[in-house]
Amino acid sequence: MDARGHRVDLLLTLVRDSSRLFMRALEALVLLAAVLGAAALTPVWVGVPLLLAVADVVRVRADSERARAREHLRVHLPPPSSTPSAGSVHTRLAARVADPGARRELLWLTYQATVGVLVTALSVLECVTHLVLWWLPGPYALTLHSRCSVRLLRPPGAGLEERVSELTRWRALTVDSQAAELRRIERDLHDGAQARLIALSLHLGMADAMFDTAPDEARRLVFEARDMSGDILTGLRDLVRGIYPPVLSERGLGDAVRALALSMPVPVDVEVDLPPRRLSAALESAAYFAVSETLTNAVKHADATLVQVSLRIDAQVLRIRVVDDGIGGVDPRAGTGLVGLRHRLQAFDGALSIHSPVGGPTEILMEAPCESS
Repeated sequence: MDARGHRVDLLLTLVRDSSRLFMRALEALVLLAAVLGAAALTPVWVGVPLLLAVADVVRVRADSERARAREHLRVHLPPPSSTPSAGSVHTRLAARVADPGARRELLWLTYQATVGVLVTALSVLECVTHLVLWWLPGPYALTLHSRCSVRLLRPPGAGLEERVSELTRWRALTVDSQAAELRRIERDLHDGAQARLIALSLHLGMADAMFDTAPDEARRLVFEARDMSGDILTGLRDLVRGIYPPVLSERGLGDAVRALALSMPVPVDVEVDLPPRRLSAALESAAYFAVSETLTNAVKHADATLVQVSLRIDAQVLRIRVVDDGIGGVDPRAGTGLVGLRHRLQAFDGALSIHSPVGGPTEILMEAPCESS
């Protein structure tokens, strides 16, 4: 499917989503009218229980909005504290009025019934217009509308609590990742360098025992031991390079990525726009191995014949863009490589986004806040 076909599919999806949000906004308008009507009847005995019933319906709608934010926006909005269900209707109404969560829900309902109706209606019209004039920029009203709804329903301090919880979770994932990396290094040393060193020691011991009785055989064993020592040294260098490449510590991120590009079996164009001052060693390491992972995936899984890499810093944010001309269709959930890459970036409060339609090209964007060291 060409770019226009993808855009039409996207716009059709936006039309469907906009229509649903417009209907929800109309429901909010009806609910707001019911709230105002019930409030006007509170001097009469039927007004108070009617207002409580309408408030319960508003809470159900707000809970539905919280669930939608959790499912589609990945934002957790904690529900407000429950209000007492026992006691007189006047006591329950006073408790509901004093509840900050109920006041937030009323404010959200007012927004949905006024601005929400206008924004969602314009969004539907905008999407339909873009289906005809498909070359125009895409609509952004729904994103702003969703953010406003989330902000109105979010309790004070909930954002900080959510951030602390998220950082705690990513810290645990980072610790687990580092432990796995240490186990890998230990396994490589045990199965590689340690086994070869034992073999080297045996060769030298046998040569020492044969010096007097079979000098030619002893000399052959010494030559083999010399070759083995070279292989051991190469293996140790490869292991160290996998932990922290020397070129990265000596020359910085830009030159390290250039050197990495030269080692790839396909052409890799590298564009670097980084300040003269170095970034932190931890961030440089994370960025280097993130680029290494994406290049390996492009060669190994995407059958790419050309890869483009750009590194730049914009507004104290390191931005890395990797584009390949491979087969596309990348699914981050299909393997652990991209999941680990996302975890690596999120340890630095960074983010990863992937655009990979079937047939290609694949574009991977990585961002992480940074400061020069």
